[in-house]
Formats: sequence, structure tokens, C-alpha cells
Amino acid sequence: MVQKNRQSLNALGLSEGASLNDVKRAYRKLALKHHPDKNPENNEESNRIFQTITEANRHLIEDSDLFKGQS
Repeated sequence: MVQKNRQSLNALGLSEGASLNDVKRAYRKLALKHHPDKNPENNEESNRIFQTITEANRHLIEDSDLFKGQS
């Protein structure tokens, strides 16, 4: 689980000391940048990156114990 947390933080460009707000902020920024609708010329890569950051965000917010109890 610790390895998955590290991978998820790295996918969002964050370090291990990141807060829940840092995760949310990084995800929003990257989601806007890499959303497939905003990158029709590079749709395949945008889909891959967007899926990666979305899964990382979901893991950190819902599945990880890192931020349990924080809002």
C-alpha cells in the first residue's frame, strides 16, 4: 500500500509530505492540462495521462489511509 501511495503521489507530481489540499490542487491542474477534450491532436497520450492521474487521485482520496479523517 505504501508503494501505491508513492506511485500515486509521483503521478500527481507531489512528494510524501503533501496534504489533501495539495492532492486536490495538483489533480485539478493536471486534469485541465491533460484532459482529452483539450488535446484532440494528441488524444491517445492525453487519455493515458488523464486516466493515470485520475486513478492516482481516486486512490489517494478514497482508498489510501493517508488522508482518512481530513476534509
